[in-house]
Amino acid sequence: MSGVSPGWLRAAQAAQYEPWDQDRGPAAPLTPWIAPRVPRQFAEAIERLGVVRRLGVGEYIYAPHERVDRLVLVRNGLTARAVVDPASNQPEAIAISPPGRLGSGNLNFFSGRPCAGRYFALCRSEIVLCSQAVIRALAKHDPEFLLQLVHYFELCSLSDRLGFATQVMLSVPLRIKVLLLSWAVSFGHESERSDRPGRWIRMPVPPS
Repeated sequence: MSGVSPGWLRAAQAAQYEPWDQDRGPAAPLTPWIAPRVPRQFAEAIERLGVVRRLGVGEYIYAPHERVDRLVLVRNGLTARAVVDPASNQPEAIAISPPGRLGSGNLNFFSGRPCAGRYFALCRSEIVLCSQAVIRALAKHDPEFLLQLVHYFELCSLSDRLGFATQVMLSVPLRIKVLLLSWAVSFGHESERSDRPGRWIRMPVPPS
């Protein structure tokens, strides 16, 4: 996916933080394959306490068998979280992390258990890595921040569950429609057309 256009990257990077309700989270519906954007307070903590790293096309965030012990915030580009067949070690399905999403670190944040999968860049990307232990220590002294973390991680898990269900239960044409719907929720905006009445959703085309 090295051919991702600069125009798409600019459009994805320009997506705004969603208003976050402490009880319900973001107003946008939950979609498969693309989790909601990280809440602003959470993202700012990772940016403040983490380190920046740049990735090439296909480069792993974690080397095979490396311990997953950091939260990874995608600043620019596009990364993937792949479920791997333990027999062949080949990715079977992926979820994607555009800018403003977590590339990894939420799945085992509290338990520290091993994560079976691969985390890598689909195009040239920039990420921020922050130790899970550092964020856990911060959350211990801020109950509202801790609640926001738990809420956000729950939404990530539900988004993944929707992705698995879509992969297993729907036909390929329907999966493509679901992908376009997920993309529109994340990157679309309402617009009008002079040649056709009604409300239209304009969005950058998903990378291929």
